[in-house]
Amino acid sequence: MRPFKRPLDGILLNLSISESGENEALGLPEWQVNRFTLQMVVALFGQGAGVVFGHDWRSQGVMATVHLFAQQLQPVEPLAEGSADSSRLPLLHNVLAWPDQTSVSQTELRRLSGSLRVYEAELPQSLRHIPALHSPMWNRYVRARALTHMRRRLNSLAQARLCIGGRTTGSQGRYPGVIEEALLAVTDRKPLFLAGMLGGAARQVIDAIEQRPLPEDFCHRRRSANDPDPTEELQRVYDEFRLLEAPAGIRNLADDLSVEPVAVWETFQRLKVGGISESNRLTATENQELFHTPIPERAIELVLLGLGRLRGSTRPANSSTVA
Repeated sequence: MRPFKRPLDGILLNLSISESGENEALGLPEWQVNRFTLQMVVALFGQGAGVVFGHDWRSQGVMATVHLFAQQLQPVEPLAEGSADSSRLPLLHNVLAWPDQTSVSQTELRRLSGSLRVYEAELPQSLRHIPALHSPMWNRYVRARALTHMRRRLNSLAQARLCIGGRTTGSQGRYPGVIEEALLAVTDRKPLFLAGMLGGAARQVIDAIEQRPLPEDFCHRRRSANDPDPTEELQRVYDEFRLLEAPAGIRNLADDLSVEPVAVWETFQRLKVGGISESNRLTATENQELFHTPIPERAIELVLLGLGRLRGSTRPANSSTVA
């Protein structure tokens, strides 16, 4: 007997959710963030949608519980490689940036293949022919390029992206992870959902969309006039090595080799709420509610509503009335 067909079967959502450093002040301590993550994932699984995320799956904590639900909703016998049956594709996927490797053994991955699939992204094609240069600057450059490449892989796997929280500092990439993921979704015209309840990087993207002024610390920029500018330092790293990469015939390479926080902010400003609504099928009012609601259950309802409209290729009646 074929499994019951659920409304969002075959849809993969890239879920980018993490603590922001502000979540405690917003009334959502770590355990609440984990609880919200579990609520969101279980709701998606219940409708048939799978989840793609960009860090290692580990057999403890909230991800262990997430995987338990995935196992309950799907057969756990190994899947044939390259299976085209979307009703039997794993509900849980994760992509690792080079040089990270999964902590799950190959034996365990085969056993879990009915519910979990892990991808180890390589370096971008344009970097694979370059011999390793033993310097801290080179290591920083290659890691940042690998993270961008991994996030493009997430974009190619998922039909939509949801960003919640995320730290605004301390990133190993050219931009904080949530900001770069939102940027790639926008530039690739991928449906993007943004919830601001955890603050952080997702809140900064929302602020840009809602036409607020550029903050001094956006994308690693200096916090005060007396501080060194980390963006300038990172740009120097990119300037040092980007000419080593072959520029011809590689999609998006020129964009990926820039470090331009102001241009990123302006990209989100040009999008406005109308651009978000055009892509994710929520109305302007619904998107603004998702931006600002402090209620996890309402955020989940809105994301499922948008995904349902995307699956049905329908638009809400007032989706074209947004400036």
